[in-house]
Amino acid sequence: MANRIAVLVVEDSEADAGVMLGELRTGGFDPRHERVEDALGLDGAIGKAPWDIVLLDYNMPRMSAERALIRLRERIPDVPVIVVSAFVGEEAVVGLMKAGAADYVPKDKLRRLCPAVERALSEAAVRRNMARAEETNRKLLREMQTILDNLPAIAFRKDRSSR
Repeated sequence: MANRIAVLVVEDSEADAGVMLGELRTGGFDPRHERVEDALGLDGAIGKAPWDIVLLDYNMPRMSAERALIRLRERIPDVPVIVVSAFVGEEAVVGLMKAGAADYVPKDKLRRLCPAVERALSEAAVRRNMARAEETNRKLLREMQTILDNLPAIAFRKDRSSR
């Protein structure tokens, strides 16, 4: 059974997007997707669905990858972005990673796409779980503090050695 995922493809070439989606299918994913190629399309797509992952081309004539990544990080910061592109210099890749991209996969090495997607989805799930656990912990600490603040008697805590 294929792993169903929602994929936002930011790519100016329909053919290249098709190859990426085909690679995902080959790797066991069932991608529900939308392809956009400019800032207006990106802004519209961001709000349409809860995306699991974004595949972002670096070389697009109507929008820079840097601007797209900024928009994505501002509006859907928890969704991993994988840059999938040809002809990207090392400095540009490092800059995108520092700006929040989860990974980079060269278009001529698309066999790396599925492992990169699996890793990015797994890391995103870990981050979401940690955030939920931290929020639960903060809530419990607030509740405990409220109880302690409203006790009519003195309360203290000791360890197993009665210290």
